[in-house]
Amino acid sequence: MTRILLCNRLRLKADERNLLRHGETVMNYSTDSQASVRRMEGILISNMNARMLCRARGLLAAILCLFILSGGARAVAAQSANKVVERYIKARGGEKSLRRVRTRQAKGTVTRQRDNAKGSCLTAAMPPDLYALRMQIGEFKTGAGFNGRSGWRMDSREGLRTLTGAVSADFQAEASYRNHGLLDYKKNKSKLAYAGPSTVRGRAAHAIVLTTGSDVQIKMYFDKSSGLLVKEELPAGEDTKVFEYADYRAVNQVMEPFAVTLFEGGERYDIDIEEVVHNRTLDRSLFDFPRSSDEPLPDIPSLLARVIENQKRLDLLREKYAYTETITSREFDKRGALKNRESETYEITFYRGHHIRRLINKNGHPISDEDLAKEDRRIEKIIKDLEGGKQVEDPYKNRRLKVADLLRTSRFINPRRERFRQRDVIVCDFERDPGYEPTKGDNPILGKIAGSIWIDSDDLQLARVAVHLVESFKAGGGVFFAMKPGARFIIEQARFNNEIWLPSHSEINYAGRAVLFVGVNVNQTIEYGDYHYFDVKSEEKLKPPTPDKKPAKL
Repeated sequence: MTRILLCNRLRLKADERNLLRHGETVMNYSTDSQASVRRMEGILISNMNARMLCRARGLLAAILCLFILSGGARAVAAQSANKVVERYIKARGGEKSLRRVRTRQAKGTVTRQRDNAKGSCLTAAMPPDLYALRMQIGEFKTGAGFNGRSGWRMDSREGLRTLTGAVSADFQAEASYRNHGLLDYKKNKSKLAYAGPSTVRGRAAHAIVLTTGSDVQIKMYFDKSSGLLVKEELPAGEDTKVFEYADYRAVNQVMEPFAVTLFEGGERYDIDIEEVVHNRTLDRSLFDFPRSSDEPLPDIPSLLARVIENQKRLDLLREKYAYTETITSREFDKRGALKNRESETYEITFYRGHHIRRLINKNGHPISDEDLAKEDRRIEKIIKDLEGGKQVEDPYKNRRLKVADLLRTSRFINPRRERFRQRDVIVCDFERDPGYEPTKGDNPILGKIAGSIWIDSDDLQLARVAVHLVESFKAGGGVFFAMKPGARFIIEQARFNNEIWLPSHSEINYAGRAVLFVGVNVNQTIEYGDYHYFDVKSEEKLKPPTPDKKPAKL
């Protein structure tokens, strides 16, 4: 009897699956709803024999269908995020039409709501990730852009500044989104999640959250009736920018919004688009840093040469310092949110120019005495070999990008003076020098990267380096390892003891492929701390760095 009941229960479940599969809409019923169905099934099983249960399968399936479709039964229609996006792409004009759009430029008039002041607005996007939005209302100018190497923001009140930290990551993700939309989110290792039904300006909408590989979440709202995008919420550090769209019209078989409302920085801007142009050749200066002043700047190659010479002196001083390095790896959960997966903490010291790492902690817990003893024996051997004049492999050294290599292989552009962590810095972008040809022994990633560097004007030290991959990077012809364009690497340094700069924060983010074509998506943050100064006679724990007085400019 038990076997018969189990067999019929499995048939019943198959009927339920068929019913859901052949319906017009994919439905997910709530936990309460599922429990109610199970209670109904239990009553049938307890009061019928197996033969009666077989006859009741059709009746139970019909009851289940009515139960799911009835509004009073608390059943919730769970829209598939993919289906919402597919409908949106079709509503815009279809994938083929969207992929034909290589560049986009829109011009119009803008009205600031609080004082009804009017001005002009321009927005432009060009692959792979160039993007700019500029507005001018009277004497007030505001804008932001990503030029393929770094992001910037400018307004008449706060001046021009290079974006850093979360604001930089958020805007770089926005720039990529403006160019690629939702066509290649899977290829770019982004995640989509349905965020539930909503309402935008009185109309029913579906909310979708796009989480990029760098953990930037963009929330989008699609009109339930038309399928078109009507609202976006984009992170900007601790703030959120909101765009609302209306008045869609066809441009080259692609539906474009001609009414845009922007909420940013406590202001509301109503933008009436007058012209949208596709595939026009755009001048890269649209995306570059505006010139903020005519203040003279030092020659960047000469400045970097001085930084390199200064670093040689500091390499000897660095061996008197130690600190900890905590690497936290993160991964996406089923809802598309990035969660901490595991962490490792190392003690970092330097000896005879070598970077020595000693593992002391895993996932917030000290490693075992046995494992710590193994680490100690390993490090003792390294020191003994170095003292004996033997060659010692330093994997970390091979992974570091040297300033000298950047100077030799890159072209430096857009120099500007800024303030970073209350110190004067020279910031400039870099990209591959057109004349660079790889030589034997070169780091293979050279020539495939672009980014920005921040140079402390007084100490001739790198305060920050932000690098991203502009071409695919492969090892062993791609069989052993490959990284996709868009990979980001950031390292920041801070000033200690009024004499040296040491790492304070790093980020690593890339999608790629490892051995045997296994997909990988690496997202790590590295925090440094517990800084110590020591010599033969004493050891001193350093305090966190404090802001220095404004140094003299170069």
